[in-house]
Amino acid sequence: MVNISEEWLPHPTASDVYHRTWEPTAGTPVRATVVFAHGIGEHVCRYDHVFSPFADAGIKVRSWDQRGFGQTVRKNGILGHNESYATVLEDMDEAAKRVKVQGVPHFVMGHSMGGGIALAYALKNAARGDIRGVIASAPLIHLGPKTAVSTPEYYAVRAIASLFSTFAMSNPVDANNLSRDPAVVEAYKADPLVHAYTSMGTARDIVLNGESLTRNAHNFKLPVLVTCGTNDHIVSYKHAKQWHVLAASEDKTWKSFEGLCHELHNEPERDEVIKLYVDWILARI
Repeated sequence: MVNISEEWLPHPTASDVYHRTWEPTAGTPVRATVVFAHGIGEHVCRYDHVFSPFADAGIKVRSWDQRGFGQTVRKNGILGHNESYATVLEDMDEAAKRVKVQGVPHFVMGHSMGGGIALAYALKNAARGDIRGVIASAPLIHLGPKTAVSTPEYYAVRAIASLFSTFAMSNPVDANNLSRDPAVVEAYKADPLVHAYTSMGTARDIVLNGESLTRNAHNFKLPVLVTCGTNDHIVSYKHAKQWHVLAASEDKTWKSFEGLCHELHNEPERDEVIKLYVDWILARI
C-alpha cells in the first residue's frame, strides 16, 4: 500500500511549488528514497501508478510540479517558464532534502526533460557523496526526430531567449508519440494540468543542458540506469545511448525497449518497466 501526501512550498521571491510524496504505509520500513523530475508539459500526478509499486517495495519518492507546469503554474507563474535552470536544480535539491531519511540510500530519477535535469543535478552534487544512483528514463540529451529544430531555429531561440525569456511558444510534443496505448494518449489530451507551452528561456535551458551533459559525460561516475524506447520520436534515442557510452560510471546500465515509445512507464509493458526501476534500486541498497 502507498500513502500519498501533498504539500505547497512557499517561496519568498518566486513561485510557490506543489510537491507530492509517495511513501510506504506505517509499519513498512523505508529501504530507499528517490527524488524525481517530470517531463515537459506534464505534472507529477501522472506518476501515481509508477510510484505506488515503489512504495510497496519500501521506496519513498518525492517530486514536484516544476515552475511553469502542473499545479504550480495553475497557482502562479508563467506557462512553460521554469524561472531558470539554476532554480530548477534548487527545487530538486529542496525536494531531495525533504525525502531523505537518515541512514537510508538515496537515488535521483527523472523522465525526458526531467531525465536531463536528474543527470545534471547528480553531476553537480556528486561530490557530496549522498547519491547512491541515478535513473534516467528517455533523457532529453538531444531533441528527437519529431521535435528537433533546424540550425537557424536553434540560434534564433538562443538569441530571442536572452531578450524575451518568458515568451511562450507551443512545444512540439505530439501526444500520439507518447505511448502505443490509446487510453494513455486520450487521457493526456484531456488532462487539464497538461499544457503545450514552453518559454523561450526553458527551451534554451533544455538544449544547453543537453549539450553540457554530453561535454561532461566523462565526469559522470555515479551508478546510472538509462532507458529508452527504439520508437521514441520525442527525444533522441541515438544521443541518449551515446551519452551512456561516454559516461565514466563503472556501474552503468543501458536498457533499450524495442518498439516502445517515449513514455515507457505508460506503455502496455509498463509493469516490466516499473519493475526494472524498482529492482535496479533495491540491488544497490
